[in-house]
Amino acid sequence: MTTHSRRLFPIYFNPRIQRAEGRRVPFSPTAPVPTLLSLTKVLAAMKVPYKVENKHHPKLTFSLIAPFMPKNPKVEEMERYHHLVSQCITITTDENKSSFIKRVHHHMSK
Repeated sequence: MTTHSRRLFPIYFNPRIQRAEGRRVPFSPTAPVPTLLSLTKVLAAMKVPYKVENKHHPKLTFSLIAPFMPKNPKVEEMERYHHLVSQCITITTDENKSSFIKRVHHHMSK
């Protein structure tokens, strides 16, 4: 089977984001908003090698992250928050992307 590089964005697992905005997992009102750190912990627990990249999801705009930011944020807070949500993780797998995302979501839900 051929291995492929796949990018995982935290937005794929974010329950507050609509599917049209990039979410790829079922909606769950009790699910926490994932962070890059939580994704890397899950991948480490799954023993999946990964690399963090400074790339953002194509649909991720300020309008998507604005609702999650504190009221009247300082510039430093805005930069820090955007940095946290705008990174992605690159993995190499022979599994198709959809099934891999489902597997990661299952591990995150435990």
